[in-house]
Amino acid sequence: MNNLFRGRIDNLFLGLKGGGNFYNADGTGLNSYGLGIDPAQKILSQFNPNVGAGAYLQNENYWLSFSIPRLFNANRDNELAVTAKDRVHNYLGAGAKLSLNENFSIKPSVMLRKVQGLPISIDLTGFVSIQDRVDFGASYRTNASFSLMAFLNAFDGFDIGYAYETPSEQLLSGISLKTHEIVLRIRLGEGTQTVEQNESTGGPMNQ
Repeated sequence: MNNLFRGRIDNLFLGLKGGGNFYNADGTGLNSYGLGIDPAQKILSQFNPNVGAGAYLQNENYWLSFSIPRLFNANRDNELAVTAKDRVHNYLGAGAKLSLNENFSIKPSVMLRKVQGLPISIDLTGFVSIQDRVDFGASYRTNASFSLMAFLNAFDGFDIGYAYETPSEQLLSGISLKTHEIVLRIRLGEGTQTVEQNESTGGPMNQ
């Protein structure tokens, strides 16, 4: 464990994304019981552009990330009272790999999410890894849900996983929002990068 923060920074990734959302609703068919003109009885069609940015810092034993997937608040129509809004989300995450011995390691991580007008949400996740090929773990999201997960490194650069999530709050548990997910993960170019690193430094163990 004393080698957790040892070694140089291997990778720093900076990213930008662009996109947008289309909103299209026809309210002309709604029945109105008022004497005045109902502002909802019209056709609403709008495109809201969006830009996101993020950064990811990584070395062989830890990682740190920060991202804002949506930089702009989206307004659908100023004349209508809309309860659903696209608000700015801020994410801050960190994780580490703690080697217990040559066969076992633990991988804790934390993710903080802040949305304007809402309390901070925290995801706490932990994995136990066997030779970096089989990972078992659990995750807890404050006031929301609890998850169990497993990943298998089928062969180099290809992982398959399974996750089960259930609400942690009694109010949500009555709705039965339990989910099952199957995950496929592909890492491109990893083998070439590992060979170049070993040739230039003598391998990660010598850093």
